[in-house]
Amino acid sequence: MNYYLHYDATGLIIGAPYCDAVHGKEILVYNTEPIITQTPEFDDKGDPVIDSEGKQVTKTVTQAAGTVQTGTTIDLSAIPTPYIEITEAEHDDWMQHQATRKVDVTTKKLVEYTPPGPTTQQQYAAINAEYSAKQAALRDAAIDAQLNGKSLDSIVAARTKLSAEWKEKLSAVQGA
Repeated sequence: MNYYLHYDATGLIIGAPYCDAVHGKEILVYNTEPIITQTPEFDDKGDPVIDSEGKQVTKTVTQAAGTVQTGTTIDLSAIPTPYIEITEAEHDDWMQHQATRKVDVTTKKLVEYTPPGPTTQQQYAAINAEYSAKQAALRDAAIDAQLNGKSLDSIVAARTKLSAEWKEKLSAVQGA
């Protein structure tokens, strides 16, 4: 069984590995040149026909190009290009380390890869998403406290602490 990895222009692997047993289609291969053979002639009794010089009589048989099956091959047209063929060991390695493998587009080999970290904008978005949910919970707690006549002091303190943590994390990203 052979495995194949489809990749983009940067070598990042697109989708899952392909396998010739699943994505390949066996096709027959035929002769590309005429095949010419000499076959002995036999009489009605099955005895070889001999000429006047004592030699066995043969006839020439020509089989046209494309008429004799010479083997089989696998049609891999179902696999998107570009792709590389990988060994079973490479397939197993890729399955265990998908995020840290890519194709070296020059050598067409599977290589280790360290993906880039999140961009500054992605880091800000993640921090804001985390703290938005926490701030919403504190807002809901404040509304509940006001409706029930409870003190807001602990909620105000928690909100002040949360706001300081949020600003500190944003500053850390900006300073990095």
